[in-house]
Amino acid sequence: IYFLKEKWAILDTPAPFDYFFLDQRVARMYETEERLLAMVRVFTTVSIFIACIGLFGLSYFVIEKQRKEIGIRKVLGASIQGIMVLVSKKFLLLILLGFLLAIPVSLYFMEQWLEGFAYHIEVGPEAYGLALIISVLLAGGTISFNAIRAALTNPANVLREE
Repeated sequence: IYFLKEKWAILDTPAPFDYFFLDQRVARMYETEERLLAMVRVFTTVSIFIACIGLFGLSYFVIEKQRKEIGIRKVLGASIQGIMVLVSKKFLLLILLGFLLAIPVSLYFMEQWLEGFAYHIEVGPEAYGLALIISVLLAGGTISFNAIRAALTNPANVLREE
């Protein structure tokens, strides 16, 4: 830097010697993106947590409405896995439908956002596949607690209450 200052002084130009490092300039260009990323992470975590709580409550409600049916199926010899599939199938189909509806919307907004960059990537099917796997695992984990509880309930107690 001192070498450059000396050479600048030799030029005897009225412009002041103002320098910067390229990595600092590039970092400043992406500060807004960094802040946006932090906000998206926080709001995504909160929304996933709220969605899981809602899914947990909905699965509890649905399973409570089907207690008699589940009890009868257990008396007739249904396995725990069979009952879990019976309960989880509806929710997983709804999650798949929601995912299929979200794909075009997310593609549109991602393309709009990425157009603002000089170099941008194309969002491939791998990202959507990973999102689907994570969604199914989160939903399956949320629903499985209530499904296992319903599958392990003594059918005699359920049928006696009805």
